[in-house]
Amino acid sequence: MDRRTFLRTGLAGTAAGAAALAGCSDLFSVQAGGIKERMPPLPENRPDAVYYPSHIEGMKMAGMASTNANGSSDRTERTRPANNHTNNSTSGQRTNSGGYKCALTYSYPHRFWTVTGNRTKKVTIENGDSMHLMVSVWDPETSIYPMDANPTITVSKNGDSVTTVSPWTMLSQNMGFHAGDNVPLPGAGDYSVTVDVPPTSARRTGAFEGRFSSQQSFEFELTYDPQKMSNIMFKKLEERAGTRGAVDPMEMKKMPLALAPKKSALPGQLLGTTRTGDGVFVMTVLDDASRFGAAEKTYLAVSARTPYNRYILPAMSLSAQVKRGTKTVFDGPLQATLDPKLNYHYGAAVESIEAGDTITLAVDAPPQVARHEGYETAFLDMPSKTLTVGRGTTRQ
Repeated sequence: MDRRTFLRTGLAGTAAGAAALAGCSDLFSVQAGGIKERMPPLPENRPDAVYYPSHIEGMKMAGMASTNANGSSDRTERTRPANNHTNNSTSGQRTNSGGYKCALTYSYPHRFWTVTGNRTKKVTIENGDSMHLMVSVWDPETSIYPMDANPTITVSKNGDSVTTVSPWTMLSQNMGFHAGDNVPLPGAGDYSVTVDVPPTSARRTGAFEGRFSSQQSFEFELTYDPQKMSNIMFKKLEERAGTRGAVDPMEMKKMPLALAPKKSALPGQLLGTTRTGDGVFVMTVLDDASRFGAAEKTYLAVSARTPYNRYILPAMSLSAQVKRGTKTVFDGPLQATLDPKLNYHYGAAVESIEAGDTITLAVDAPPQVARHEGYETAFLDMPSKTLTVGRGTTRQ
């Protein structure tokens, strides 16, 4: 399916709509052309790792909405634009039987890369693109994102559908995980936006069991003003561009970022950390695997995150082999799982983990998410890595 296929009805199909489009075509060409002219070239000799992009962009918040327990839109609130500072959100452990919270944000149209297997494909700015429209969805009690739920965005004007798009799930150094795409709009003005979020397919454990299993819908109002769009922050990084590192996350006072737990916050016994393809993999083991459907076993959990900013790396295929001398204790896949204490992670129940065991982690498929500039060369070639469990660690 072509995820950049847009469905246009209503205004675009009327004489008045056609006239409006004709009258505004030069404006939108200038808008798209202007951002393309301002866009610096990609840094030369980019490393196969996370690097500082050629530039950073700000964004604006169209609004924030909640859903109730039935999955219907509860309320929408306007918020202030975000700034580029460190995120100050917190992640608790409580859950409720209610719905999601959703933020609709936007910025300039920009280039990004889609991922299929371990190959990337660059998506360039098209002349008709008006903005990069983004959706973030999370559980309001824990700040945890249902990271495999792919939303659909429908933009309407005066009750007529203008654009429908299935945005890519993607990673950005500024805001981490979200769903987004460049979209065209037929002129300045006020639009209604509906965001539909399907059920998540990830395994849910603990207090999340039974949650995120119904479609959720959100309603927003969006004002598109090309002149105000041009005031969104745009800054070239000059000499830092192309060097290893990452820009700081945005400060999101009302919107959390999809951060992996700090090592010290992970439950269980920390086994160690390994790196591959510039991804960081923290392993921990829990004595009791009963909430993961395996009583009388232990639970091996792998928390995958980016370097520097600790963003979760979702949509991977991981497997592990645990060996004790010449004996294979476990050999199988690690399942993507949403858990209130471990957050989004990959895990499996094993008979036991003891000091001296070797754990070989294999990345069978890297993160199948699109990437903003600075991430498109990382998390692709990810060879297997082996970790030896240290002395004093016994979980059985």
